[in-house]
Amino acid sequence: MRQLGIPPLLRRATARSLIIHPLYQATMINHQPDVALSTVLTPAPALVVFDSGIGGINALCQLLLRLNCNGQPTTPLSTLYLADTARFPYSKLTPTQMTARAHELTHFVDQHLPTPPRLCMYACHSLSTHLNLDQLNPSITHLPVIPAIDILDTKSKPAPSSSAQILVMCTPTTATALRPLAHNLTTPTPDYSLSPTVVVYGTTELAAICEDIFFHGHAAPATLTRFEQEFSQVLARQPNITQLLLSCTHYIYAKPELEKILSRLNSRITISDSTELILDHHQTAIRLAFKPTYSTSPAHPQHQIIVMSDYDSDQQTMIKSFIQAHLPLTTCQFKFIPLKPWLP
Repeated sequence: MRQLGIPPLLRRATARSLIIHPLYQATMINHQPDVALSTVLTPAPALVVFDSGIGGINALCQLLLRLNCNGQPTTPLSTLYLADTARFPYSKLTPTQMTARAHELTHFVDQHLPTPPRLCMYACHSLSTHLNLDQLNPSITHLPVIPAIDILDTKSKPAPSSSAQILVMCTPTTATALRPLAHNLTTPTPDYSLSPTVVVYGTTELAAICEDIFFHGHAAPATLTRFEQEFSQVLARQPNITQLLLSCTHYIYAKPELEKILSRLNSRITISDSTELILDHHQTAIRLAFKPTYSTSPAHPQHQIIVMSDYDSDQQTMIKSFIQAHLPLTTCQFKFIPLKPWLP
């Protein structure tokens, strides 16, 4: 059984066709109750990515880029991206609700996919912290995307003797899951020291800001102002921060706004994406999961990307455009399927 498990630190805490590019084609498939979903999900997805919104889109692109570097698919690689928008953000759910939803999603895959995928990626830190890997299909490589605190690059992680610290920016759910590990903690603030070198900061605003930025190019000024005020207060309380680690797959879309805030504060804090760290850490297991389907053929990679969501046509166009920009040498064919009829 191949499982990319929970790091020790966290384990201890309990309708229309649209062509936007010659290589990019998309179709919208309407729900037909008399048709089995397995007949629509063809060819059977080898890769499944879950998230409550668009956070996992960037993670999907990064994963496909790694596979492309490993060779070229001998046959078109089919991918299912499931955006559970009705429950965005997952961090608003209780732990019990999140655990139930995580296993509803994995049951959905077992029930509707013609054959098991090679890899399931849970592209949400909050959801990943509530997965019970022992109850999942053992024939699939399961990749939870969890806080990368245990797998930070040692070259960028401050030495224990140094006063420099890393600020791990995450959802309140992830921050709450890690809080019991902080010794002698009495502060009620959203930020706290987890160790001499790591500070955790749970923010309620940023995921929604990222959705707005992705789809509209900007977020509401009032929301950005509230976030900047809170973030500035955190940095004032934590003067030794030298690196900001974005520990939520959504947060990468707000990187330009975060850089503007840091510039206004005259801060030299650098920003890194935990998704890159996690995929780098699990690179060998990811390659093994897909090794039989890859060769060294010089042809352009081909992918079929199936998106199950309740996004409208304009939002679908933005998703396709983002993937096109991040996979410029890849031939992609898109299918969009409404999620709600199949998974309430």
